[in-house]
Amino acid sequence: MQETMEGHAMPMLRPRPARGQKSRTMRPTLRILAIAGALALSAGLWVGGYALVRLVW
Repeated sequence: MQETMEGHAMPMLRPRPARGQKSRTMRPTLRILAIAGALALSAGLWVGGYALVRLVW
């Protein structure tokens, strides 16, 4: 079973072949979360470094 965005458990086997893409549409949210996490981490490091430089100098 797989949790969707609404919280409903949806079975894996769906008789719905998408337009050409089969396994790529399984979890696009994981990639989005990974990209957002990397961006947030990078921004946090930049802000932290800037604050450290401002405090030290």
